[in-house]
Amino acid sequence: MGRKATLVTTLLLMGIASTLIGLLPTYETWGVMATILLVFFRFCQGFGAGGEWGGSVVLSVEWSPKGKRGLMGSMTQVASPIALLLSSGVVSATIFLTGDNFHVWGWRIPFLVSVILVIIGFIIRRGVADSPSFAKMKKENRLSKQPVRDVFKRYPKTIFLVILASLAQGIPFYIFTTFAISYGSEQLQLEEQFLTNTLMVVSVVEILVIFYAAHLSDKYNRKSIFYAGALVTILMAFPFFWLFDTRVAGLVVLAMSLAIIGAGTVYGPLAALISECFPAEIRYSGTSLGYQLSAAIQGLSPMICVYLLNTFNSTVPISLYLIIGSVAAIIAVANLKKATYMDEEDVAS
Repeated sequence: MGRKATLVTTLLLMGIASTLIGLLPTYETWGVMATILLVFFRFCQGFGAGGEWGGSVVLSVEWSPKGKRGLMGSMTQVASPIALLLSSGVVSATIFLTGDNFHVWGWRIPFLVSVILVIIGFIIRRGVADSPSFAKMKKENRLSKQPVRDVFKRYPKTIFLVILASLAQGIPFYIFTTFAISYGSEQLQLEEQFLTNTLMVVSVVEILVIFYAAHLSDKYNRKSIFYAGALVTILMAFPFFWLFDTRVAGLVVLAMSLAIIGAGTVYGPLAALISECFPAEIRYSGTSLGYQLSAAIQGLSPMICVYLLNTFNSTVPISLYLIIGSVAAIIAVANLKKATYMDEEDVAS
């Protein structure tokens, strides 16, 4: 179908589902049907997000000159902390404005406001042309009829390595943001408003780190920058909780800000690193499948952390979990062969 058509579809799927969540009747009104619909809309969001990342990354990288792929690919990556910054800001403002009513009806406001972003995104994407790589394939009638089957058949090892490589970004991100919020509020009795505001600071730090890491990956070597980011996560695995557990506001902010540097450094070059592993005819499928299959594993991290915390009554197993994920990612990237598909496409064009 093309990168553009798929991105428009996933945008609408995500946007409509988000808006409908904001309009969903309560359990008291609709009973179990409200629960079923909420889960269904969340699945729709998941489908939308699953197609978003790979498409936007591939489109950005394929439009980029060779020396700028890392930086241009990071435009998708940096959207994640920007979204976290905006969403945290909206939630923080909503909590402030609605007070005790936030859990009654105030929570709906961010979902309803998101329709504005959907409209803006739809207008922008309608005006973006498909990438030169896809246009060339279509003209030469080289499109894969079954790209998902083809990518698993031709590149099973690469898919597996991409899944492991992505753990170095996802596991730290979920632990240092999602789990940190629940851990801080429930275990350490820190204010939810303070933690939400801290996430905004963390988002700004991650934005800067992603851009700089992506720039360095174009200037030097993507794998080296990736290794550096994973190493930072390993080094912060224990100090993060030492600082966080003090409950001192400044140290909590410092812990979350320093910890996210590793994930941001990995995330910067990751888009170009993964995209360059696959030829154009199966690049979207390969990039999306490798990253999103990993995301399914990463998404379990908060639950795994809760289990480890409740079982061992200690954050030490969580720190070890962070280290194991980062080491596995380093080994995976070390085994990813340097592909020249995109270089050859640049020459051909």
